[in-house]
Order: sequence, then C-alpha cells, then structure tokens
Amino acid sequence: MTVSKNQGFAFPIKRLTVNLAPADLLKQSPAYDLPMAVGILWASEQVSPLSSSVFIGELSLDGSVRHADGILPMVSVAKEEGFQRVFAPLSDAPEASLIGGLEIIPLESLSQLVAHLNGSEEIPVYVADPEVLSAKAPEYSIDFAHIRGQEHVKRALEVAAAGGHNVLMSGPPALGVSPNPLNMLPFIFTIIVLLAGTGEVIRKRIGAPSALGIPYAREKK
Repeated sequence: MTVSKNQGFAFPIKRLTVNLAPADLLKQSPAYDLPMAVGILWASEQVSPLSSSVFIGELSLDGSVRHADGILPMVSVAKEEGFQRVFAPLSDAPEASLIGGLEIIPLESLSQLVAHLNGSEEIPVYVADPEVLSAKAPEYSIDFAHIRGQEHVKRALEVAAAGGHNVLMSGPPALGVSPNPLNMLPFIFTIIVLLAGTGEVIRKRIGAPSALGIPYAREKK
C-alpha cells in the first residue's frame, strides 16, 4: 500500500487475496514484491495486461526496484517454462542476460514499469556487453583438480564458497586446519566459466576467494 501511494497509484480499498500456489513450496524472498504489486495494479485495471512475462524484484518504500537474490536460476526456469521476457532489477540485468533466448527488461522503479506496460514510456531491452561475455576466464596456478580423492570434502568446500557459507575445519594440531580454505579455492570461478566464460558478472556477487570473510577454525594453544 505504501509503495502504491508513494508512486501515485490507487490501492484498492477492499479485501485482496494473493495466490502463491503451490502452498507446499517455501516462499521467503522479497523478489515476490514486484509481481504482487503488478498483480494488484492489473486486478484494479491500472495497467494493461502483458502475456508471457515474468516479474522479479524487491520493492523499496519509495517504489524503486532493488536487487533480488537467485536471479539466474529464476530466469533459467522462466525460459524452460516458455516465457518470452523477464522484467528484472537494473542491477541484475547483466546476470539475467546470461540466459539467452529471452528479452531482459531492466527496471529502476515501479512507476517506470507501469509507464512501459501502459505504452507511455518504452523501456529498451537490455543488451549484454559483448566484451564482458567474451572475456577470458582468470587462470590460477593451483586447482582442486590437482587433489586426488576427497571428493566429498571438495564438494562441501565448493558449495560453501559459492554460497558464502561458513566452514568449520577441526582436527588435531599440525593437521592443517588453520588456513582459510577459501584461499585454496581458485576454482570458484569455474562456475563463471560454465555460465558465461567470464568473471565480471558473478564476481560482483562472490568476490575474490580470499575476500569472502568466511571464518575458519583456529587451533587451541
């Protein structure tokens, strides 16, 4: 309601029901802000209908569209389900464009989206920077591929580093549990290689391996 008023839209003075089916799937992301707002505006006939589109983004109280976590898998599923375009936060457009075959419409505010849907102000489709997509992946002198065995341990560290989770390494002194394991994970950018062959987009989310700030166990003296 506050966002609608701040953006100059009328909020329906009646009971509203937002259907988030299926109910058995956990939903706890602010990325639902934008689609719910569009649904309310659509139901109250304040925007023109638009088919085959997905809306993703968090809304601040002033109506600006903010970053949403998990943009890449959401856009990927949108393509698999046959959608043609995705409306995403401007800051997430480079990441969303990694999934080809879709129109990525970058958004800065809810009012901008409404103007686009009503035909008064067209938002150009985001075009990815070809230099970023063609950039060479960074090279490292060490890699987890050099370690034989320990597949379950390497897998756990990969997941922790990619998701920014904590890692607890324990063991007797002199076993080698003190060093930050992230300094040993240069392969983290192989994820980027698999996605787009570049480190520029995902680097903004992950950062350098040694800069993630994940705590590690220390040996007791």
